[in-house]
Amino acid sequence: MTTTTSALPPLVDLDGWAAERAAHEAKVELVRGLVIMAPSEGAVNLRSGWLIAHAIERATGRERLAVPHLDVVLSDVPTTVRCPDLVVVRPAAIDRGTTRLSAADVDLVAEVVSPSSVETDWLVKRAEYARAGIGAYLVVDLRPGAERLALFTRPGPDGYADVTGGGAVVIPFGDDAVHLALGDLLA
Repeated sequence: MTTTTSALPPLVDLDGWAAERAAHEAKVELVRGLVIMAPSEGAVNLRSGWLIAHAIERATGRERLAVPHLDVVLSDVPTTVRCPDLVVVRPAAIDRGTTRLSAADVDLVAEVVSPSSVETDWLVKRAEYARAGIGAYLVVDLRPGAERLALFTRPGPDGYADVTGGGAVVIPFGDDAVHLALGDLLA
């Protein structure tokens, strides 16, 4: 009788992660020390991310910056680094050399659901972002027949305490509020 064993891939730290990111053109994330590759975004998803970023910066008077595909360190041991479709921060959190943020610097992350990321975006990342203390998580689902927006707020170790959504959401940023509707993203 022959027995085969498979070795687990080696865990990666932040320095190894930076080298891995530089070696790949595809979107890659570090999940509990393991490098995970994700397919490239489709045009509709990329455009909706841009529209959300524009709405946030217009509504907040640039008190918040919306940056696409910036790495966010969610945990150190084991290391998890996600690359959300959109990250919203205060201007002081980034400069010209910023390639990676701490979750503590992030006000909101947004994910635009792709057919290959439904469970990851709706369940896995929602739990990870809440555990990391990110104040708000916006899920934009533009898949035909599943179109909806969801805003998760008040993070805690057991997840987000509040959720609003459907065809529109209002995202509060201090005295400012961003109004998003599905129609704005599907036009």
